[in-house]
Amino acid sequence: MKTAIIFGSSGLTGQALLKNLVNDNRYEKIYSVVRRHTGYSNPKVEEIVFDYKDFSKLPPLMVNHVFSCMGTTIKAAGSKEAQQVIDRDYPISISKFAKQIAAEKMVCVSSVGADSRAGNFYLRTKGEMELGVKANFPNSVFMRPSFLMGDRKELRIGEKIGIGVFKVLNPFLLGGLKKFRGINVDKLSKAMIEACFKDTKQVLHYGDF
Repeated sequence: MKTAIIFGSSGLTGQALLKNLVNDNRYEKIYSVVRRHTGYSNPKVEEIVFDYKDFSKLPPLMVNHVFSCMGTTIKAAGSKEAQQVIDRDYPISISKFAKQIAAEKMVCVSSVGADSRAGNFYLRTKGEMELGVKANFPNSVFMRPSFLMGDRKELRIGEKIGIGVFKVLNPFLLGGLKKFRGINVDKLSKAMIEACFKDTKQVLHYGDF
């Protein structure tokens, strides 16, 4: 039986991942890291309230699999610098934590097109995140989805349009374009779990999931 910890469990992908970990009989304990108590209750889940300011304050847990679903937008973060802290710096700190607790594997949500040399700010940030995580914790896997689809509590107009667009486009994105298909977070989160139980490439795109 395995144990897992999720950072970013209150987000769209994190919520789907938590649900699928709870329903997976291979896991006996899941730690859900949140900024404030959510009221979620399940005998397999323990919430850890954490502000991400000092990772040394996290308890020395016995965890097999570490999941990072950290991610935000400039609008939500307030600035590019604040977004980089969440999208890049937090996962790198999480990788150090994974090394300290001798975890078996770490799986991170990145983005299709992530590249530390990219001209695009977002893709460069995700690429820098991947480099930092790999440097600290080599046994890591990066999921590079395109547009994420799921039942968000407050679905924005742009996301509604995006979901509709990708439902039409997905069947036409073939070959090398397949990695740009939109993906449901339930499918993505299940793939994140399976990446912990099998040998995979370090970078996974749609089609690998």
